[in-house]
Amino acid sequence: MIGHGLSLAPPGTARARLHCIAARARACLREGDQVRLELAAADQERDNADACPEELHDEIGGEYSWGAAGHAMCAATALLISGDADGAASHARDAISLHAQGGTTGGLVSIKARADLACAELAGGRLDAAQDALGPVWAVAPGFRSYPLIGRLGRTSAALAVPGYASAQPAADLIEQIRVFSAESAPILAVKGGMLAPGG
Repeated sequence: MIGHGLSLAPPGTARARLHCIAARARACLREGDQVRLELAAADQERDNADACPEELHDEIGGEYSWGAAGHAMCAATALLISGDADGAASHARDAISLHAQGGTTGGLVSIKARADLACAELAGGRLDAAQDALGPVWAVAPGFRSYPLIGRLGRTSAALAVPGYASAQPAADLIEQIRVFSAESAPILAVKGGMLAPGG
């Protein structure tokens, strides 16, 4: 499906976004070498974006905008899933920094990057750094706590359940904080309110 999209997409931002999506899919399939190839292709297309502006992503933007911060965030997620915690942390920090500079209109880009950064910090044994990364996440209002954010926090919670953290009270407290935050998220509230079927 992504290959078909790449055959139709114009060069630049659209193809960069598709390559990033492909990298995340490859990561889920544990194809680490392919993840790196897709991210390299995404970076190359991103470098060409200024020379090949595309109407939907570069001019209309909005929900379809794909700036440097979103690009870095998606790369962080792909690298995290594929097991490259250091690479994920580097890209997540880039996404947070670029967002702070006004590199995207999507307010949750840096928040989702922070969730990935926390998970990467935990992989390196840095619980305090993970807690610091998540600080701004807790301010997100329930209506903006989307599936992508809750899924990332689920990975963080799973990373806290490994033996190295299992006996630490700060880890248990953070797991509980994630649980409560997720239980009050927009998707869960929609299910409870009858607006969505469970799993819908």
